Amino acid sequence: MSLSPTSSRVCARQAPVVLRRGCEGDSKHSGHATATVTSAFLENEYQADKNAVIFFRAGSQQYKLDFADMVQTNVVFQTQRTVIRLPKQSEGGQDRSQNTTLSHPVYPPQWDQTALPEIGFKLIQLSYDSQEYRKIETLFEKTMKNYCIDQLQRIQNPTLWDLFQWQKEKMKKIHRLKRVDERLLFHGTNPSHVSAICEQNFDWRLCGTHGTLYGKGSYFARDASYSHEYCSPRSGRYSMFVAQVLVGDFVQGSPKYCRPPARAGNSNRLYDSCVDDPTDPSIFVIFEKQQIYPAYILEYSVETSCVVKKSRDMAAAEVRSPPCHGTSSEKSMSPNYCSPAFSSTQSEKAIQADQTGTVQFQADDWHDILNNCII
Repeated sequence: MSLSPTSSRVCARQAPVVLRRGCEGDSKHSGHATATVTSAFLENEYQADKNAVIFFRAGSQQYKLDFADMVQTNVVFQTQRTVIRLPKQSEGGQDRSQNTTLSHPVYPPQWDQTALPEIGFKLIQLSYDSQEYRKIETLFEKTMKNYCIDQLQRIQNPTLWDLFQWQKEKMKKIHRLKRVDERLLFHGTNPSHVSAICEQNFDWRLCGTHGTLYGKGSYFARDASYSHEYCSPRSGRYSMFVAQVLVGDFVQGSPKYCRPPARAGNSNRLYDSCVDDPTDPSIFVIFEKQQIYPAYILEYSVETSCVVKKSRDMAAAEVRSPPCHGTSSEKSMSPNYCSPAFSSTQSEKAIQADQTGTVQFQADDWHDILNNCII
C-alpha cells in the first residue's frame, strides 16, 4: 500500500478509498508512508469474511478498515474515509475475484516486520495501552478476577504461521467453506516448556501430561481459570499461552480417541477437534498441531503483587488534567495545568498525515489515484 502525498492544507472532508482489483505491479512513490499490509492480504481477508475488521499501520498512523461498512478509520484521530471496492476484471470482462490466492507469505499487520526470523521465533513485548493487549487482557480477566497480567508478549514465528495458514486453507477446501471456526484459547503450562512451544508448537506428548479425558491431544480452554489449574508458578509468576486454534467442526470427545472420529457417512472425513460439550464447548482437544498457532505468552500473578497494574494506575492518575478554569496566573504557576495531550503542531501533522487521498485496493497491490484533497 502506498499513500498519496499529504496536502499542505487540512481537508475538511476525506476523499474515498477505491478498492480496485486488476492492475499490475506495486505503486512506489517517494515520501509515501509504507503500510504494514499488502493487497494480497486484504483481498484474502475480504474473501474469507466480508464483515471482518482489519487493523494496519501506515507510517506513524494506525488505521482500522471495516469491510462491512467499507470505512477506513484513523484509530487515534477518528478521521474516516469511505471505501469502494471495484471487482477485478479478466480479459473477457468477468469478475475473477473468487480465484484470488496468496502468492507469497503474508504476516499479520500488527507484527513487527523487522522481527521475522527465517528459523525460530521472536518475542515482542506489547504495550499495556495497545488494542492488542487490551483484547487479551479482557479475555483473561473474564475468569481471573484476582490476578493480573505482568507481561504480555506476542510470539512471531513465521514458520509456524505459514503452516497454520496452510492448514486453514486446506480445511476451507475440504469443507467447502469460506472460513473456518477459529478461536483464541488458553493453555496452561510449566515455564520450562515455554521456549520449546514457541519454537516447535504444542506437542501433546509433552503438554498432555494431565489427563486424556476427551482424547489424546493438546488441550485448550475457553476460560483462563481452567488453564490456570495446569500452570506452575516460578517466583510468584505464572505462564500461560494464548493460542489461535482452528477448532473447525467438533464432536464429543472420548479417552479412547487418538484422533477425531470419522463423520457419519464418510469414513475418510474426520472431525477437526473434540470437546467436552458440543452444545457449549469450553475445552477443545486438537490432534494436529498445524491447527494451532501459539500467539501470545502471558505472565501473571496475584493482583496484590502486580507491579504493572499499580504502575499503570499511577500513570493514568498523573495524566488526568484538571478542568480549564482559573486565572492566567494560576495556569502559569502550574506547567501541567490544562496541557493538551497533543500540541497544536503535533495535531496538525497527524491530521495532515491522515489526508492520504484516494487509494485503490486490488488483488495485487494498492495504488494512488488522487493526489489532492477534497475541500
